[in-house]
Amino acid sequence: MKTILLRLLAASMCVAWVLTLSVSEAVWAQETKKKEEVAEEAEEGDAEVAIARRRYGPNKASARVGEEDIFILAGRPDTEKDPGYAAIDSIKTGEIVEMTLGQAIKFSTPFDVKFGSLAIKEGNVAPNYPGVYSLWMKKTATGWNIVFNEKPDIWGTMHDKKADVGETAAKYAVLPQPVKGIKLEMKAGNGKGMLSISWGKHQWSAPFTIES
Repeated sequence: MKTILLRLLAASMCVAWVLTLSVSEAVWAQETKKKEEVAEEAEEGDAEVAIARRRYGPNKASARVGEEDIFILAGRPDTEKDPGYAAIDSIKTGEIVEMTLGQAIKFSTPFDVKFGSLAIKEGNVAPNYPGVYSLWMKKTATGWNIVFNEKPDIWGTMHDKKADVGETAAKYAVLPQPVKGIKLEMKAGNGKGMLSISWGKHQWSAPFTIES
């Protein structure tokens, strides 16, 4: 009788161990699956962010002046897909270049600058804060101007004329080798500088002086 009881006890313990192991394996499998799903979602999310970053931004050019940076920032609207690019060749006098697939070009300066006679101030948004503006290329009767607007963080189709600060003449060129998307350039030193915006075959540039 004692032997039978011992065998039953051993069998019960074995069954309990097997059940515990099965439950542990199931829990481990569920946790592993969740971790894999989270990892896959993270990878997919990272990939989506990377794709969006390549397509729309950031796209930045800056120049160091002392201990501060003056820069321009834009998205990456595709020349083949953005209807705004195709419209440049037929744009009329007084119209501006729009970027349907990108944010407006942003200009930031930690000090006052002048584009010709146009004064662009730092602190236009808040005291002791860099000046921030959106830039818009505008067709004129004799060429092109770059318009400075006090709404910097807007889409490339949301130009608000009422917020324009002013405009400066831009040098325009047709590039022999078009760039893919938008290429920005910023140079500064010895109290002066130059910004350049290239989109496909079109290039606009404007010199400036550093006032403070």
